Amino acid sequence: MTPPNDGGPPSYICRLSGASSENWNFWLEASGSEDLRVDVAVIDQYMVDETKKLRGLFPEWVDVVAYSSFLSSYIF
Repeated sequence: MTPPNDGGPPSYICRLSGASSENWNFWLEASGSEDLRVDVAVIDQYMVDETKKLRGLFPEWVDVVAYSSFLSSYIF
């Protein structure tokens, strides 16, 4: 995420990783004396056994979306 220019919207980075367990490194470049806020959000759509059992209770035509999420903010 980069700070907005002239009051514009923030920038976002999105990564779709599938079932990969690899790390993703990135860097931020910023100038100025103001604090820089970075929000990190993670969504994991891996279905555990309990979720699979619950999904099995619905008819085939129902699309069940199950995920866990994590959000953290950092100010530098």
